[in-house]
Amino acid sequence: MENILGTKLADRYLIEELVGVGGMCNVYRAFDAEALRTVAVKMLRDEYAADEEYLRRFRNESRAINALSHPNIVKIYDVVLDVPNPYLVMEYVSGITLKEYVERKKPIPGKTAANIAGLVLTALQCAHENGIVHRDVKPQNIMVTERPIDGHSKKLICRNIELLLDYCMRFYDRQFITRKAANRDVLTKFEEELDNYFFGNTAAANGLPSVKYFAERCFLSPNYFGDLIKKETGRTPQEYIQAKIINMAKEELLGTTKTVNEISYGLGFQYSQHFNRYFKRSTGMTPNEYRKANA
Repeated sequence: MENILGTKLADRYLIEELVGVGGMCNVYRAFDAEALRTVAVKMLRDEYAADEEYLRRFRNESRAINALSHPNIVKIYDVVLDVPNPYLVMEYVSGITLKEYVERKKPIPGKTAANIAGLVLTALQCAHENGIVHRDVKPQNIMVTERPIDGHSKKLICRNIELLLDYCMRFYDRQFITRKAANRDVLTKFEEELDNYFFGNTAAANGLPSVKYFAERCFLSPNYFGDLIKKETGRTPQEYIQAKIINMAKEELLGTTKTVNEISYGLGFQYSQHFNRYFKRSTGMTPNEYRKANA
């Protein structure tokens, strides 16, 4: 149902233009024939609409946004879940993304940057006070409008930036303590995905895995995923992946008769020389030296 330009949803929302494509959803500009206003329709794409995990995430997102009321957070007007492609009807924000704004206006004056940061932080504070963490805060997800800000607001925003940053960091760090059970589930999922990657043919076919690859399979942004794994294990995801590769290499070297070339290829290395350097950097020995020393 992705080619929907010109169609009317629920006999009410006339789809006019595709304005954005996200990780799971397409965003359209539409006209609400009942309320007589322009709205944004965020619709789950076809490839995710039949997936229970993505549907759960979409429902959670709709509930989360619906619980918020803040001038710097888009309003939700309608939530439609009992259709093949669930969608949200939201306030349409006329403007450009912060990324586009920076690219057009750079270098950004300090006061302007402070104003924008303050507005973003007050919105995040509202979300945090409602127990909601935005896991993908980035310039592409922030809209900049031309609404004027009076001088008093500018002063207040600038004075409170440091306080709000401290608050956000405190909340961000605290969630790794208060969400232990959920975080352990993510770690378990990470370990399962690691096993699947190396015990299947994925490594040989696609090469060494990236942190982003596993973050996406745990439905988290790479930065948040990295912080979570570091808090839980004391190691970065990259260090965790490296330890997995080294342990598997040791098992292959001592438990099979495979050549070093075969082992390196199976673990995702394009060239055995790279595997030799990688292994020696971690163990102090080349793969052949390790095999001989433990024969």
